[in-house]
Amino acid sequence: MSETLELVCKLVERDKFRVSVHAVQELVDDGLLIEPIIRAVATGKQEPAVLVTAYRPDPQRWDASFTRRRQR
Repeated sequence: MSETLELVCKLVERDKFRVSVHAVQELVDDGLLIEPIIRAVATGKQEPAVLVTAYRPDPQRWDASFTRRRQR
């Protein structure tokens, strides 16, 4: 496990994280639950960890790897 992931896990265990309004809106829009995402988020080395955004990628807008947007 990376140092960053270890730090995030410790912050989550200590309830030292925030979720932005934007992230909550995106979660609601995509019908996602916060708990599984919080456990999977890897952020920088700040306290608290901050979830900036979360969304379910639209396959029509992203390539098969979901790392690049398709050209319009």
